[in-house]
Amino acid sequence: MSRPGDDLQNKAAELRSAFDRSFAAAVHADTALFDDFLAIRLRGEAHVLPLDGVARLLPLRTLTRFPGAVPHWLGLAGVAGDVVPVYDLGSLLGYPAGAAPRWMAVCRRAPVALAVDVFEGQFRHPREAGSATEGPAPARVLRTAGQMRPVVPVDEVIATIKSLVLQGTGQKER
Repeated sequence: MSRPGDDLQNKAAELRSAFDRSFAAAVHADTALFDDFLAIRLRGEAHVLPLDGVARLLPLRTLTRFPGAVPHWLGLAGVAGDVVPVYDLGSLLGYPAGAAPRWMAVCRRAPVALAVDVFEGQFRHPREAGSATEGPAPARVLRTAGQMRPVVPVDEVIATIKSLVLQGTGQKER
């Protein structure tokens, strides 16, 4: 025999379970068909950063500056209680010096931030074979709103920074 209120408790438990399962379920199939990007500008040129390589995007505020061995190094920034080195992405990609960058993208897979000149927005782009987020690939360009935007390979930029830092300190990579 059921007690009064058992039906209500069972229904509440069922609803809680369904709610919890909705968050534990795999991402919908339609989102697997897209990659997310941040639209940026470096020295006036349009580029994109794959969002899966970026943990945070923040306005570039005060940097603690001091001489460094890597010419692309701008200084240190405080981010959520941590200190991260900030590097000029435009300079790393071979652009000449320009106006001071206004934004920084904190990398997801390394404690480093990449300074960018302009943040234009976030967008989703249909995934193609050989996606920018899959392993090393030749330079990739996305067509967005009639514009061609090179995809910045964040992991390769991090590897370049690591190599430059090791060269500047005279250490060998292990």
